[in-house]
Order: sequence, then structure tokens, then C-alpha cells
Amino acid sequence: MNSVAFFLRNKLSENKFSEAVMAALNMPDVDSALLCSGFFQEDSSYSISAAKFSGISRCCNNLHLTTVGYYRGGKVSYSDFTKGIASHCCSICINHTPLRLRGDKWHAKVFIGKSQGEPIVAAIGSSNLTRRAFDTLKNFNYECDVLFWDEKHHGISSRVSTLLGEEPDESLSVVVAKVDTTHPVNRVPVSEKLKQLEQEILAKAVAVS
Repeated sequence: MNSVAFFLRNKLSENKFSEAVMAALNMPDVDSALLCSGFFQEDSSYSISAAKFSGISRCCNNLHLTTVGYYRGGKVSYSDFTKGIASHCCSICINHTPLRLRGDKWHAKVFIGKSQGEPIVAAIGSSNLTRRAFDTLKNFNYECDVLFWDEKHHGISSRVSTLLGEEPDESLSVVVAKVDTTHPVNRVPVSEKLKQLEQEILAKAVAVS
């Protein structure tokens, strides 16, 4: 899992971070996913669960989705997001477990998609589950998100290739690279680092009350 893309968002109409996450959630091969956000937007002006997650189509291929959210200051929005997942998504295909972190100083933005227990795609960066960060409507935030994917997994590699395209990046918003596996810092594979990250988050998480 040594392929990396940096998404440097600089215009409203293009949101490769959102496209990558939603593509992964729609992939039958991704059977479990962890999604963490510092903030969730669920109000009268916009609902991320309705606008984005209602479009997930998995053709009855089950997905266990665990979300971990900012809770104290954003309790209402996160609670409304979990209700939105239940009402907008197919409960047969998506088993959603909402969790939270104690306290109010946790703003992680992490997505890890796994197949049979192994990470095949992950995104870590600055984008929350809000309209400005996750959609292409009404203003946008300048974000930087890092995508990792397993180039040996045909399905996810094909999806990412389609997302990135073959032409030079005229928008100057994407940087593609490879992990230098010969560097001492990279002795532990990216997939193992992602699994450790997931374990640390879940060890600190508690049920939504």
C-alpha cells in the first residue's frame, strides 16, 4: 500500500477527497470503514447524510460503517447525522455504529476502508463532513487531504486511476507519489500504521449516549 496522492483543493467545482471517500464507500470490496470527522453538518441549510450518504449503492454487499465524531459542542449535529444515516441509507447493506470521543478537543479527520480486515484505501487530512469541505456547493475551504491506496488491489486501484485521470493536472490541485520503502522511517508498512491508528481511535471511543 505504497501509492499516495495529495489533494490540494483550490476550487469549488472539484472535490477529489469527497469523490475518493464516496467511491470507496460504494465499492463492494470495502466491507468495513472507519470515518472520523471533527464536525458534521446537519441543519436546515444542508444535511451531509441526505446529500451524500443517501446515494450509497452497494447492491446488498454489506458494509460495517463506524463513525467517530466530535460530540460535546457538536452533539446535535452528530446525533442528527446518525439518524440521517439510519433514515437515508439501506439498513440491510449498511450497519452503522456511531461512536464519540470523550471531551471536546478532538478534531480528527480520518477515513480507512478495509477489505477482509486489511486497509485498501485511506484518507487523512483537514476535510470535515460539512458542505464546504465535502461538497461542491456554495463556497469551499482550502483543504489538504492525503489519500493512500493499495495499488495491488485491482478494484480500488482502478477507481483511483479514474479519479486522478491520465492527463497533466492543470488545476495544480493533485500531487501523486510513492512511499519510499527503503527509508528507515518506513520500516513499518503503511497498512500496519493505518491499522494501529484505527485501533488507537477505537480504544478511546465510547458509545453515543
